Amino acid sequence: MLGRKLLAFVGHAPHAFNAQWRLYTQLSSPVEVSKRSSRGGHGRNLSERFRRLEKMVLAKHNLNQTIIHKSRVSQQPTLSLPTTLPRRPTPTTFRGIVIPEIPKPPEPDECCMSGCAVCVHDLYQESLDAHKTAVAAVRASLTSMGVPMEQWPKNIRLDSEGKTTPSISLSAFEELERELKARRNAEAQS
Repeated sequence: MLGRKLLAFVGHAPHAFNAQWRLYTQLSSPVEVSKRSSRGGHGRNLSERFRRLEKMVLAKHNLNQTIIHKSRVSQQPTLSLPTTLPRRPTPTTFRGIVIPEIPKPPEPDECCMSGCAVCVHDLYQESLDAHKTAVAAVRASLTSMGVPMEQWPKNIRLDSEGKTTPSISLSAFEELERELKARRNAEAQS
């Protein structure tokens, strides 16, 4: 320790090297001097260090190649499982006119019954209104083309009174609403 401090103090001038070495060997123990001189003072054998670095670089390269290979494999479609996308129903056409489909009513578990601003029943009612206007446009275009009503698709035909056939579920719902309204009116009067 003291020898290192003295070496730093003496400096690094070429003519002072011998003096530094003498001072350093005098202040160090003979065992320390023999260990230092056994290295040869000309550098180290770095072959072991090179082998470790080489193994590390090769391992990293192999890991990178494995990652690249796996990413290529995952990007390729598998041959055993064919990928099929769900098909959209093709729109029904009649004499070149697209017939609108009846909107699907919401399932009973889709409504949260919290009275939210955007209720599935409100959305269903809006889609029914849009369907009615689209059907009216189709009827008008078929009438203007001169197609007899008997040839029209069943879901856009008018009944004998000029009204469309109501759906059964909508009729039952309207009947329930009428009954509830009648009960409320009866309770309000009594």
